[in-house]
Amino acid sequence: MVMNMKRYENIIVIILAVMAIAPPSSGINSLNVQGNDDALWYVPLYTNRANEIYPGYWTNLGGIMTSDPDATSLTDYEDFLFIRGTDNALWYKTSYYPIAPQGDWSKWISLGGIITSAPATASYGSEYVIVFARGNDGALWYRIFVQDNNYWYDWMSLGGQIKGGPGATISHFDNSIYVAVRGLDDSILIRKLNMETGLWSNWINMEGKTNYDPDIAELDGKIFIFTRGTDDALWYIIYKNNSYVISYWNSLGGIITSSPGAATID
Repeated sequence: MVMNMKRYENIIVIILAVMAIAPPSSGINSLNVQGNDDALWYVPLYTNRANEIYPGYWTNLGGIMTSDPDATSLTDYEDFLFIRGTDNALWYKTSYYPIAPQGDWSKWISLGGIITSAPATASYGSEYVIVFARGNDGALWYRIFVQDNNYWYDWMSLGGQIKGGPGATISHFDNSIYVAVRGLDDSILIRKLNMETGLWSNWINMEGKTNYDPDIAELDGKIFIFTRGTDDALWYIIYKNNSYVISYWNSLGGIITSSPGAATID
């Protein structure tokens, strides 16, 4: 993969492919993709003096993926990469900068469960990682990692019935993790976990119809939700953190053949 990218302050990058973007907590972005050998491949993205982003070398991280990957970073530079394995369990591996670009990664570790979608993950500060997936009962399930004691909480269910896989993001504006899903009626719903109180909001219906998985990103206190529309164009809606929608669904046009992925670059 060859990419020509320029880095700007506070932008949302939308990737229309099977890949995951690790946020630049270390000053280094990364792309993580599924190779034609079904292994996970990783490439760091560096910034030069002209603020242009250029790729490093591709590294084969092994494993056999049966879903798209997702990735997040803690602010102490540790990457978490998640996939669904051939046993339908959730698997992950971690790295630690600045070693990781040279290929020093943990072994693949199973978090168990039986998941029926690709995972979606987000991190909160340097303390917490949360990962979501659809369970074999059709509900949304999640696990939380606590950095202080290197501990994973067991699987917890948010209930409901969803189609496909979720999208997740962090909002520092209201200290919450947001997750977006597609309901059985093909509408997009979001829910947030307040990381200070530990309380979940109710489901909020964004209306609209889609046959594809959503993804979600935060920018300046606004939650951007993206999906592929029934016309195969890219669509988005904006949700404000204080619980109201500040835009209708808007088309970005194009003809896309995948669900989108979104990330914010600070």
